[in-house]
Amino acid sequence: MALYLLADVGSTWTKLTAVDDTGSVVARASAPTTVSTDIMQGFNAALMEIRIQAGSNEDKIYACSSAAGGLAMIACGLVPDLTGQAARLAVLGAGAKVLRVYGYNLNRDDVKEIESIRPDILLLAGGTDGGNKRFLLENAQALAENVSPLPVVLAGNRNAVYEAAEMLEAAGFSVEITGNVMPDLNKLDIEPARESIRNLFLRHIVRAKGMETLSRQLAAPLIPTPAAVLAAGMLLARETGQLMMVDVGGATTDVYSYGGVEVPTGMMRKGLEPPWDMRTVEADIGMRYSLSSLVQQAGLESILALAPQEEPWQEELEKILASPGRLVSPGLEGLEANLARAAVRISVSRHAGTVERIYSPTGFVDVLTGKDLRGMQTMIGVGGVMVNSLDPRGILAIGNEGLLPENPRLMLDSKYIMAAAGLLAASQPRLAGRMLADSLATL
Repeated sequence: MALYLLADVGSTWTKLTAVDDTGSVVARASAPTTVSTDIMQGFNAALMEIRIQAGSNEDKIYACSSAAGGLAMIACGLVPDLTGQAARLAVLGAGAKVLRVYGYNLNRDDVKEIESIRPDILLLAGGTDGGNKRFLLENAQALAENVSPLPVVLAGNRNAVYEAAEMLEAAGFSVEITGNVMPDLNKLDIEPARESIRNLFLRHIVRAKGMETLSRQLAAPLIPTPAAVLAAGMLLARETGQLMMVDVGGATTDVYSYGGVEVPTGMMRKGLEPPWDMRTVEADIGMRYSLSSLVQQAGLESILALAPQEEPWQEELEKILASPGRLVSPGLEGLEANLARAAVRISVSRHAGTVERIYSPTGFVDVLTGKDLRGMQTMIGVGGVMVNSLDPRGILAIGNEGLLPENPRLMLDSKYIMAAAGLLAASQPRLAGRMLADSLATL
C-alpha cells in the first residue's frame, strides 16, 4: 500500500503522519528532534515506528520544519507604515518570524544590531517602482560594509535593486531579486517575495540546520511549518468562505485570516490593503515561555477572575512562571483555559484592524486601517493547548467588540492535522481536504 508520509520537524518533537490514497490517517509516530546532532536520527526513529504501524515501506515523504526556532528574518523598508509594513507581511506570509523591522536609513546602531542578531534571511525593500532609490542603495551599502554576509531578498524599487545587488554580492552576500513588495503607493504585492523567501529557506537554511539529507528524500521542497498551516487554511477558506485560525503555543500565538479586506459601505481605507491570506505572530503572547508577558497584557485580576478560589490558581501560576516546562496540576485546568482565552483575545485583537472616526466641515467619515474581521464565518482553534483543553469553545469565545468576528462557527483541529494537511494542499488538495474534514470538529 502506497502512503504519504507527512513530517513536521519541530524544535522539540519530530511528528510523522501516514495517510493513504483516500486521505485517511493510518498511522502516527513521533520522536525527539535531534537538532543538536543530526536531524535524521530523530526522523529515522519516527520513520521506523510509523512503517511498523502502517505495514508498508512504500511512501512519498513531505516535510515542514520549525526546528532550531524556525525561519528568523529581519525586514528593512523605507517608510515604516508602508514599505516596512509590506516587508513585514511578506516575511510572515512566507512562514518566518520577524525579529526586527527597520525603516529609513540603517544607522550605526541598526547595523550593529543586525550583526549581533544574525538572522537566517534579510528582506531589503524600499521605494515604489520609479520612486525613491536613495534609501535602498544606501541601506545596501551599509549592510555590505558593516554586516557579515547572509542571504538577502531584494524586493524594492526595480530601478535600484540590481545596483543594490551588485554592492551586496561584491561583499559576499547571497542575493535573490524579486518583485517590489509595494510597486505603487499603497499597493501590496508580496507573493513574489514570499516565494523567494521559501526558495532561500530551501537553499541556505536546510543545509545550515543539518537537513540536507532529509531534503533529498522529499517529494517536494521542505517548507517552514507556519507556511504549511497557512496553505491548509487557504484550502479550507476556498471551500467554506472567510475564516480565521488561532494557534496558541508556548512562546508565541499565531493568527491566520483569509478575507476581511473589503471596505464596508460608508468607510474609507487608510494605508495598505492587507493580504487576503494573512498571518501575524505575537511573540510576547504564549502559554509558557512568554507567560509573564501574557499575564501582564491580560492583567492578573482578569486571569484569576474565573477561579473558584484565587489562591490555588495564583500559586499554580507562580509555579509555571518559575518552571515553563511544567504541566498544569490536575484540577486546575481552568487556569490553563483562562490563560489560553486571554492569549486568543489579545492576539486576535492585534490581528484585527481599527476604525477611526474623522470629522470634517462636511461631516464625519469612518476610516478603516487593516482587516475587518466581523464577517469571518469560521474560527478554528489549532494546537496542543486547544486539543487538550476541557473547554476549547470557551477559549475561542472571545466576544465581538470592535472589528472582531461577530458570530463565527467555532471549530477545533481535533487531530492536530493542520500542518500535515498543508503539506498536501498544493499537490493533493482532495486528500488534504479529506484530512481536514476528518479532523475539524464543531464546538
